[in-house]
Amino acid sequence: FLDNLPLVNTVRRMHVAHHNPEFMHQYNFNLTFPICDLLFGTSDAKVGLIRGLFSGMSEKYIRPELKQVVDNQNKSKERKTF
Repeated sequence: FLDNLPLVNTVRRMHVAHHNPEFMHQYNFNLTFPICDLLFGTSDAKVGLIRGLFSGMSEKYIRPELKQVVDNQNKSKERKTF
């Protein structure tokens, strides 16, 4: 049930991004209340408050300067999958 809730998936995505060594010291500081990252501009997604809270696991709204980093990491994960 919880896997289908956009807000839960948003927090999950932000938590994963928070631990990304490429930008963990610049984005997604507030794991308990991601609304604060959206309000203070420290979210990895470049969206408004409402869209940010309900974007779920989508990487569609990731900041352009971070998109290349995320894409490279996803390609690296695909190569390691057996």
